[in-house]
Amino acid sequence: EAAAGGGAGGGNADLRVARRPRLAYCSLQRWLLIVVGVAAVIGAARLLSDGGGGNGSCFFMVQAADPQFGIVNGGQAEPAVAMDWSAEEATLDLAVKEVNRLRPSFLTLSGDMQNWLPQNEGAGNGALTSGHGNVGKKQAKAVRACLDRLSVPLRGVTPGNHDLGEAVDNGTLNAFEKFWGPGAGSSFTEGGVLFVQLDSQLYHNASKPGMRERRAAQTSFLREQLASADPGIVGAVILTHIPPFLGRSDEPAGWGNWPLLVRAEVLGAAPAALVQNGRPGGGLAPRLVVAGHFHGNVERVEEPTAFGAPLEVRARFGSREQHD
Repeated sequence: EAAAGGGAGGGNADLRVARRPRLAYCSLQRWLLIVVGVAAVIGAARLLSDGGGGNGSCFFMVQAADPQFGIVNGGQAEPAVAMDWSAEEATLDLAVKEVNRLRPSFLTLSGDMQNWLPQNEGAGNGALTSGHGNVGKKQAKAVRACLDRLSVPLRGVTPGNHDLGEAVDNGTLNAFEKFWGPGAGSSFTEGGVLFVQLDSQLYHNASKPGMRERRAAQTSFLREQLASADPGIVGAVILTHIPPFLGRSDEPAGWGNWPLLVRAEVLGAAPAALVQNGRPGGGLAPRLVVAGHFHGNVERVEEPTAFGAPLEVRARFGSREQHD
């Protein structure tokens, strides 16, 4: 906001020019917390909003993604070794201490808390495929124990493919929400910014019974949130695990993005909402996607056509693993 006014006896009336809200995402520092090849992912979003009345607010959040307890020793042949995720615990503990030092408005967690796939899919769980109970629940509890030491709120815990299975079903969705809280089709606001959580696994693979209906309901929820947002809401951020795209909104589908048809449907959710809402200057459209999954940093992606407005996609990594 720019302001100017005449001094005592001056003839200039006060002039205030409200600018569009700015969403900026940056790494906290140019370092990573690395223990045995696994990095605690920290990114920070500095979010500035101004409702036009000159009372702009500023806050920042911290994002963590893919703590993935069990990934370091997940390929070990000995079950006792595969059950050791102390390295990941040490890394997340260090991240929690740093978050507490920084004191953001909140921490958001972008999925893959556990490495063990809940549906025992193929050989994906290695030595822990059978005979060891629900290992994922033990991993999730260990993650939660680390996060219990946070001195700031934990908001927006979004499920990943390792939390739900590659082909999500009602059983894994319900189990996730019982333990972590709502992760699909939920939202909250902070400082005039709307945060919408989307379960990317519903977009990535909805082949199980009832999942296409839940996927459609989630997309409808996004449309409704954008269409009915309070006039005081000046920005929108999507929280998810798998990003909708990494380079272009029309890039080929693969491991690290959404299938093209559902991607186009979701990225087209904003324009109709903007017309309904009648917001000036382009209205309320998501300007930032905060994701994980990719196991590599996507530092800055701008896509001018997604949601009918400039959009940035940010993915933070949890290990050095790379994928084509």
